[in-house]
Amino acid sequence: MDVAVFHQNTKNLSPADAKFTYYKTRFKDIRKSMTSGYAIAGLTELLGDPRSLARKVPELTKMLDAKLSTGVVIAIGQLSSPRKVEYIGIGYDSNFFTLQAAGSVWRSTASAGWICFNAPAATVARNRSIVGVPPTSLKYRLDYRGLAYVIGLLNGDPYLFGFMHNDYGNGNRSGSFRDLGLVAEEILTTNNIDPEEVHIVFGGDFNVQPDDVAGHQLKLEARYVKNNNQAVNTTAGSPYDFWLVSDNIDFEAAYIHEETRNFMMSDHSGISLVFDY
Repeated sequence: MDVAVFHQNTKNLSPADAKFTYYKTRFKDIRKSMTSGYAIAGLTELLGDPRSLARKVPELTKMLDAKLSTGVVIAIGQLSSPRKVEYIGIGYDSNFFTLQAAGSVWRSTASAGWICFNAPAATVARNRSIVGVPPTSLKYRLDYRGLAYVIGLLNGDPYLFGFMHNDYGNGNRSGSFRDLGLVAEEILTTNNIDPEEVHIVFGGDFNVQPDDVAGHQLKLEARYVKNNNQAVNTTAGSPYDFWLVSDNIDFEAAYIHEETRNFMMSDHSGISLVFDY
């Protein structure tokens, strides 16, 4: 059976922003255009009060699919200008996807390696669906955006879904992108999950050309809409938004939703990935 995953760069969306009304309308339009239901939706570039965002994220994702009524908001770093904490919101169908943990992966100031900040499902629930900024003892870089993720069971099988808003603060977008295989392995090690057992889907505004990436034990393949064997742009300038999937994801199709790319909402189109589970 087919199922879909969605990503949208929301361009500095905050809880008080009037753009929420526009997103609701456009997300409804996107849902009407899809033949497959959604299991997960990720919203990158969120700003503002995390408690309000935790309420707003499922309010929005339910417009894509009424079953996406559970959400988690995850801190991923600080913008340099303006200096604000940035969040990623992930909405999911709690009857279909059983959350085991949620968190973020940041780059260390000491080693430049990756640090996984993991919150078990019980902690996420206790914190009212918010995963905050990791403790300073982790020595992460303050001006850095990391990857946010949820990990759990989809129809009984282990799945890792992650979303990323590119890496400006580290100053090496391509390098951080190419490390995403290692990031996936760090998350799996933290959660004691065998890389050969898990299914992985990463989506986001990566700010680089689509390409495959690898870790030590796994490879993630780029999936995106193609036109004459080239990636179709999701922004006015470059094909920033696409998907990375493990080789056990039975890929069916990728879509670009131009409904959300306009001056009121974002300079990025929404994207969907459909796969057979």
